[in-house]
Amino acid sequence: MSAIERITKPQLLEHLNRLDPEGRVWRFGYSASDAAIEMYVNGIHDSDIILGIRIDITSDMMVAVVHLSIDEDTKTAEIGISTLLESRRCGYGERLLRYSVDILRNRNIRQLYSVCLPDNQPLLKLFRKLNITSITSNVGEKEARISIPMAGIDSVINELRNERLVVIDMAMKPWAELWQHMFQKSK
Repeated sequence: MSAIERITKPQLLEHLNRLDPEGRVWRFGYSASDAAIEMYVNGIHDSDIILGIRIDITSDMMVAVVHLSIDEDTKTAEIGISTLLESRRCGYGERLLRYSVDILRNRNIRQLYSVCLPDNQPLLKLFRKLNITSITSNVGEKEARISIPMAGIDSVINELRNERLVVIDMAMKPWAELWQHMFQKSK
């Protein structure tokens, strides 16, 4: 299983453009066009955090991504999370959400929230696993919030361990590609 890594805006754009129609509605609250997705990605601030998971270390394709938009003044962060259709129900969303909480804890962010459609049960289920603080309903949408505890040794170690896994994945990538190439030749 690949490590969670920081990704670039172009990698995020590629992932979001690969979303199926339902995935686009769950992620954006409407059936976002490619042009709308590009405008969204271009509007992401440099201070935001974008994370992704590759399908394997030989691939550049991100199967799941998260965008954390942090407001330092209010100590809150909004999360946008998505997984490609063929990779749903594999635990990628939960891994990204749990890691996001560790990152936010380590940056003294106190609350994480997401605005979603009322039928976005996968996202609401993820938030329930992390002890949702509140769900409020507005016309046509729900807002889920999680209170984030103070940083602890566990959150710091989790973030450092994942950063080391990214380094290992990148170091092993050429070997994995060579092995894959050799294996395909022998078939």
